[in-house]
Amino acid sequence: MKHHLLAIAGFLLVQIGLAQPVTTFTLEQAISYGEKNNLRVRNAQIGVTDAEERILETRAIGIPKLNASVNWQYFIQLPKSLIPAQFFDPMAPEGTFAEVA
Repeated sequence: MKHHLLAIAGFLLVQIGLAQPVTTFTLEQAISYGEKNNLRVRNAQIGVTDAEERILETRAIGIPKLNASVNWQYFIQLPKSLIPAQFFDPMAPEGTFAEVA
């Protein structure tokens, strides 16, 4: 008998501990709460924001894109290349090269 009373008392304590607090609403508050927390309304709001993002995504595809770059080099001494000397002087011996800046 003692075990049954202890079990019932333990069960009741657990139920009281898990009980949610009771809130009271006026009619207007209940309607407002229902509109804010309705699952269909939340899903509709998510759908609206998703559609707005897709519109922006599609609009961004049509916007022209600009790619630009700037490259600047300053050579204190100009680089020199070797070219066969016969291009400048047909009388130059074969196998000689001239420097060109």
